[in-house]
Amino acid sequence: MTRNEVSNLAKGARYPNPREIDGIVKLFGGLPIEAMFEAEMLKYRDAESWPPKGAGFRPPRAW
Repeated sequence: MTRNEVSNLAKGARYPNPREIDGIVKLFGGLPIEAMFEAEMLKYRDAESWPPKGAGFRPPRAW
């Protein structure tokens, strides 16, 4: 993740994708993701494809 992506997540400017959620949980030693983000920010945690369809989602990025 880039510094800008982390900043946007922290400000609530975008939703974390499922892969980012897994990485954040591992980074913080298993702390529940619900302790870091409001429920609304986790609405796509079980998404089977990313990004979800619709306006406001960035295109897929090469990892």
